[in-house]
Amino acid sequence: MKKVHTGSNIKLTPFSFSILTVIFPVSVVPKGSSCSPLVVGKGVIIKESCKQGPSPPGTVCNLSCPPGYKLVGPPFKQCGNAGVWTPPSGPISCQGNDVGEILFRPIPVGGD
Repeated sequence: MKKVHTGSNIKLTPFSFSILTVIFPVSVVPKGSSCSPLVVGKGVIIKESCKQGPSPPGTVCNLSCPPGYKLVGPPFKQCGNAGVWTPPSGPISCQGNDVGEILFRPIPVGGD
């Protein structure tokens, strides 16, 4: 009869952890969490699908303004695995060449 060692002498090495990860992958962040529709100020140019949502993780939405206006906020948003748009930001709007001239009233971005 073969003796089975129940082993208090088992040693795990970095290699054994990598093997266990391949065999039993564990994710701390739930996969498949969708982002809510992206909300931006009027005048900000964005794909309709980004405003309709929900958007799956990995979706990238580019943001821009009409000629003569400058984007106030990040040039893109990406839906993260946790269902949150990144990078974090305040309201996204379009600002004219004259300091303080806003094309349209900014609306806070959803999911931040």
